[in-house]
Amino acid sequence: MVRTRKDVTDAELGVLHALCDGGPATIRWLTDRLYPTGRESDYATVKKLLHRLEAKGCVARERTSPAHQFRAKWSQADLLDRRLQAVADN
Repeated sequence: MVRTRKDVTDAELGVLHALCDGGPATIRWLTDRLYPTGRESDYATVKKLLHRLEAKGCVARERTSPAHQFRAKWSQADLLDRRLQAVADN
């Protein structure tokens, strides 16, 4: 099956779940939560995933402080619906 631009990868889904569970968060907070080892490459990975999610319209960025805050634009129910639909389509 060909992936469309709006599809969310498993890695992106992990970020969205963390944002839904924890509320608005910085890249550092998400990195610490998703990758407890805390390597520099993990921070870059989360930053890239957030950039992709923002481009897809899945997250919003608040730029009022030096450390930008990200929040999910989808609810947990929306995420579940999308995943169930993807399973059904496969």
